Amino acid sequence: MASETLGWWLGAAPGFVIALRTWWQGLRLQSRLSAAAVAERKWAAAELSNHQKVNLWFAPHRFISPDDTPSIMEAKKAILAFRSRALWGIWGGGILAFVGGVAGSLIASRVA
Repeated sequence: MASETLGWWLGAAPGFVIALRTWWQGLRLQSRLSAAAVAERKWAAAELSNHQKVNLWFAPHRFISPDDTPSIMEAKKAILAFRSRALWGIWGGGILAFVGGVAGSLIASRVA
């Protein structure tokens, strides 16, 4: 493997770890919502529909509907609270991966 490629991967690794960790935390919150919905036999709320995902990211005031049960509402509030942290984690991790990859590649090409 060329030193520039190795430098790119080593530089990009922290950004990838941040983005993947944030994504994993989001999946855990989604499973919490699914568990609450399945326990109450609200099958439509068990998985976020495309409409709910659009509301989550672009219209958060419409994400929680009035006919949600208290446990589903609590799970959706946790997802809404995670929303800004997820945006920072995924975008920040992606930018850090890009910058770290370029910097690692440049450093490796100068050293080798």
